[in-house]
Amino acid sequence: MKFLQRNKGIIKQTQVEITEENQINSNKNYNLKQTYEDLSDEKIIDFFTNYIIPEEIKAYILGEQFYNIEKARQKKSEDWFIKTFKGFYERYNNDSKLWIPTTANEFFQKIDILFPKNNLIILDFDILPSKIFNCDYKGKNAPVVYSIVEDSLETKTYNSIFESWETSGLPVNIYFPVDFFNLQFINKINTGKDSSLNKFNYFMNQFSVNEWCESKSGFNPLTDTHHNTTFMLSLI
Repeated sequence: MKFLQRNKGIIKQTQVEITEENQINSNKNYNLKQTYEDLSDEKIIDFFTNYIIPEEIKAYILGEQFYNIEKARQKKSEDWFIKTFKGFYERYNNDSKLWIPTTANEFFQKIDILFPKNNLIILDFDILPSKIFNCDYKGKNAPVVYSIVEDSLETKTYNSIFESWETSGLPVNIYFPVDFFNLQFINKINTGKDSSLNKFNYFMNQFSVNEWCESKSGFNPLTDTHHNTTFMLSLI
């Protein structure tokens, strides 16, 4: 698990390591340790090189008309709650850290080589509700760490994997939100293929018979849920 931190103008990479300590009774004790070092990971460098390309250059590579249509459609399809949450999150979670998908370039490259006539459908979270003020993990695309309490519908959210490691014996889930505009650009520069972004409800309205799922109360899980998810569809 790696991410970047800008420290006095220098980009650092960091990782969490498990350290082993031998106790007197020969039982082993494991601790988590976070270390920082100079940027050297090639996958991080490849991703970050593409990430910092100015928006106007990305628009040129994607095609300005296509880029503007995509931006406008994605913005229009977001409901008021997600727009409000994003604004609040970006305002109070402004940090120098950037959490990145280190295998994104490799993923698209290998898919294109193994399945050159592929049609991709990718679905994931584009934003995740999380603690903002007390959480150790801040920054762009920061993860959410939580456990599912056994034999219940409850979940326990942690400030970090350090807290979960030290206070809970429960299995830990770590979820990262996906920056789909950046993923769309990575796909383009690695494969030369365009892709379209669709919010969950927009996709379902376009490609499903959503009347089949509408309840008597009017609630429809195909259009009234998953507001924080996005589909990415490759275009032929």
